[in-house]
Amino acid sequence: MGLTAMKTTDSKDRIKGGFTLVELMIAISVTFVIAAAAYSAYKMQQKSYSAQDLVTEMQQNIRAGMFFLARDLRMAGYDPTFSDNFGITTATAGTVTFTTDSDENGVVGAGETLTFELAIDADNDGIADNGSCALVRNNQAIAEDIQQVQFLYTVVDLAGNVTQTLAPTNAEMRLIRAVTVTLLARSRQNDINHTDTRSYTLGDGTVAGPFNDNFRRRILVSWIKCRNMGLL
Repeated sequence: MGLTAMKTTDSKDRIKGGFTLVELMIAISVTFVIAAAAYSAYKMQQKSYSAQDLVTEMQQNIRAGMFFLARDLRMAGYDPTFSDNFGITTATAGTVTFTTDSDENGVVGAGETLTFELAIDADNDGIADNGSCALVRNNQAIAEDIQQVQFLYTVVDLAGNVTQTLAPTNAEMRLIRAVTVTLLARSRQNDINHTDTRSYTLGDGTVAGPFNDNFRRRILVSWIKCRNMGLL
């Protein structure tokens, strides 16, 4: 037995003794660093996902609103019986109202008058009074979280002169041939990691912003020809 047996016994005792305090502290420190890095990456991914979710929702809203606006505005003044009872009846920067003979009987009936405007816009300037609200068609929401809507009217007189105006006169109402629609959408929630320093150019060339707040925004401008209101 002797020396060899003693060495074997000492080795087994050291193995049974486990980690030293220094080794344990190192292991804990390494674990903490890895956990902190993983949590930081998780938080960054969560913030990125939340921001992308807000942007996606906002883009879907604004596209849906423009789709319904364009579809219906193209039918403004539809009058297959030539009754002369249909056309655009209200045209301001924040509201457009028109009639269309969907049942083709020559008489303006139920559901044949359409009004597009913001749900909360007391002064009818096309800017939501409380930051953002729904864009409505006959008081029914077609797009949520819209901050501003603008209707710019293209008027072509009998001499062929083309002008654009936000407030056509009664005489110009029948001469409207197209509408440039601007929708400025705002995210449903703010994002404390984002500051909106952009400026947004509306259809008439005026600029909205920068707002310097924590909301995200998207703008969509579309030129819509009123194909039943004459030829360009």
